[in-house]
Formats: sequence, structure tokens, C-alpha cells
Amino acid sequence: MTFNVYSDNQGIERILHLDIIPRIISGSDWDFLEKGLKQRIYALNLFIDDIYNEQKILKDNIIPKELVLSSATFLKQCMGLKTPEKVWCHITGTDLIRGGDGQFYVLEDNLRCPSGVSYM
Repeated sequence: MTFNVYSDNQGIERILHLDIIPRIISGSDWDFLEKGLKQRIYALNLFIDDIYNEQKILKDNIIPKELVLSSATFLKQCMGLKTPEKVWCHITGTDLIRGGDGQFYVLEDNLRCPSGVSYM
């Protein structure tokens, strides 16, 4: 499988490395991860909804207003937009790792178009 980095002017397709042996996650670990991931994605959608509507998180100075409003990805056109069920992010790619202590950790959340989503 390959992917393209569109910001790279060389236009070279890069190889998406895959393990031939899948990582096995136990049922109990998956139950734990599933609950946490659902909660995380729900919270991310509520955050985005707040940013484009009431902006409580900015008014309460939890996050500096300038940080959000000056972002190149902040779309003023979305202010006041009401999405069904407050779902802004329909596909999320959350990168997980298992640390040396055996616990799972989130490296990052990809909310735009996660790499590999077209292969699903």
C-alpha cells in the first residue's frame, strides 16, 4: 500500500508499512479501549461544537482565544452551525501505543482524513 504526501512538491508516493502479523488485543483490553475511545471522540465533538457555538471554553479562559481563532484551520463560516447530534467528526483515526508499563496511550487524534481510511 502507498500514500501520497500532498504538501510534498516531489509528488512521490510513500510506502505505508504494515505488519504481516496483526496485533492481538484481548477482549477485555478492547472493551476498555472501546469505552475510552468513545468517550474521547464524544468529548472532541463537544469541544468542536463549543468552539463554533457558545465558546464557553474560550470565555472561561481554559484555552487562549487567540490560539483557536488565529488557527488556519478555524473556519469562521462554521460559527453558529448546528450539526445533527453535535457530530462534527464522522471519522477519527486515533493512534494508540502500548507503553512499557502495559498501558495504552493515545499519540494523536486525526480528525480530518486519517491516513489509511480509504483502505477500510
